[in-house]
Amino acid sequence: MVIVSDARPRYLQIAADIERRIAEATLRPGDPVPTTRMIMREWNVAMATATKALAALKQKGLIESAPRVGAVVAAPVLPGGDPDGDRAVQVAMEIADSFGLNFVSLRAVASRLGVSTMELAGRV
Repeated sequence: MVIVSDARPRYLQIAADIERRIAEATLRPGDPVPTTRMIMREWNVAMATATKALAALKQKGLIESAPRVGAVVAAPVLPGGDPDGDRAVQVAMEIADSFGLNFVSLRAVASRLGVSTMELAGRV
């Protein structure tokens, strides 16, 4: 649980606790992570705080969105691997297959990955 004397913002405390669960394999790749509502109840925080905690975990690449499931623990990245580069290529290929090569753009790929265009450009 979260330590009361922790000086970090509450959302970072929550994210650190979920990150610890992932590190200890209490939550494994593919497992659903606590929902926003679960976080609100467990830590007695507002929805915005719970949402920020999940966003922080997603930004670190620890969780990802899964269709019809919600947020799940992301598969670990091998050392030296580029977590966004491989996914970005896969998404670009899916867009090209579905809509044609003219529809592939950094903006379209970033949108599907749930990151900003600039964030994706800095990673790939």
